[in-house]
Amino acid sequence: SRMDLQITSIPELITTTVSSFHETAAAKNIALSCDLAPQVSTAYADATRARQIIVILLANALKFTPPGGVVKVQARIREAGPGFVPVEGCPAGWGA
Repeated sequence: SRMDLQITSIPELITTTVSSFHETAAAKNIALSCDLAPQVSTAYADATRARQIIVILLANALKFTPPGGVVKVQARIREAGPGFVPVEGCPAGWGA
């Protein structure tokens, strides 16, 4: 299966995907939010596959967060490799 690379708005991709999980999060009494660095804009990416990855991150984070918890999706530019945009989604404080 070939990658379909195109200029993709990362903030739009993340916010629309996160918003599709708000109902699920609310049902579990989990606060769901985004933290997007201002420098994050567009990237050359396969939007469909990127969305699938964010969906998996969110589904797992919500699954393993207890009621009353917080899940935050973060995106930033990696200083060591400015061509990469790390996206993380996990229970707040997880691994801290």
